[in-house]
Amino acid sequence: MKISLILSISLMFLFNACNQKENKENSQEQQTEATSKKTIRFENTEVITTFDINKIPVSKQEIGTFPYLSSPEGYVYNNEKSKNYEEKYFCFNDSLVTKIGGKYFFSKILKKEDNKNEYEKSFVIKSYENAIKKLGGIQIYEGVYNKKAQDLISKENPASFEDLNNDLSRKNIQFLLKVPSGNIWFELSIHDRDNEIFFTVIQEEGFKQTISILKADEIKKQLDKTGKAILYINFDTDKATLKDDGNTAVSEIAKVMQNDINLKVSIEGHTDNTGDASHNKILSTDRANTVFKKLVALKIDTKRLKSIGYGAQKPLIANDTEESKAKNRRVEIVKI
Repeated sequence: MKISLILSISLMFLFNACNQKENKENSQEQQTEATSKKTIRFENTEVITTFDINKIPVSKQEIGTFPYLSSPEGYVYNNEKSKNYEEKYFCFNDSLVTKIGGKYFFSKILKKEDNKNEYEKSFVIKSYENAIKKLGGIQIYEGVYNKKAQDLISKENPASFEDLNNDLSRKNIQFLLKVPSGNIWFELSIHDRDNEIFFTVIQEEGFKQTISILKADEIKKQLDKTGKAILYINFDTDKATLKDDGNTAVSEIAKVMQNDINLKVSIEGHTDNTGDASHNKILSTDRANTVFKKLVALKIDTKRLKSIGYGAQKPLIANDTEESKAKNRRVEIVKI
């Protein structure tokens, strides 16, 4: 009886010890996995755990011309798209999400017709990884878009998903190459069931405004010809506060109304489709009201004016690029 009891106690201690060891190993494994997700390795340098773009070395390699990389041997770019400006999300760890804008290239990577092999995703991915690292770039992210990016992308225009490849189910491998002229961002996007990989390049640069302020004579010409004038009046971002050139644009409207005392107009605010529809409606109304008040301050009788906001309900063109969105963010002066 004593021997049996001693044996049972010994087995119990042994079982608990094994469990503790296994739990400890699992804990260490999970900690290592979590840490690896929060680190980024530079060639010949130490591991870092925070994203500081200023600490990433600037490459001195010759990088050629945009989009910098050809397709791998046996593969070809298909359905290529290039734009002067587009925006896309890039990630680091599970917290940082950065929206990068600039010159844009997008393509599917397909097998050449004379390539008799299976589609080799590992070969394609490794080819780009090696090419980008050889140029001096680093990998900054791997995985599906994190929750913060998914929430932001979900608010964007769904029609642009295929073009921008903001497909929430795909695995993304993202890279950054810093060169003296600026930052270049690359992305490979892969889906398990597809025999294709999407490749994106963005040469980062600020958006260049190409729309100019209409002068009074041009506003008058548009009103006489079509009954309305389309103006791009600059406000502070996501606010109804006029910028300096926005005040100038409203002053041009006032000149037209001062020269034609019988002219009555409706001031109609419009936004693109980025963000919440109800918020856009309120924002467009507030901006139209701001123009209304500015015209009143410039001695235009309130009886000659009315204002309304439509949000994104009446786009001029599809909201499928940043340039298109800029054209939809407008104020229209309509004869009444």
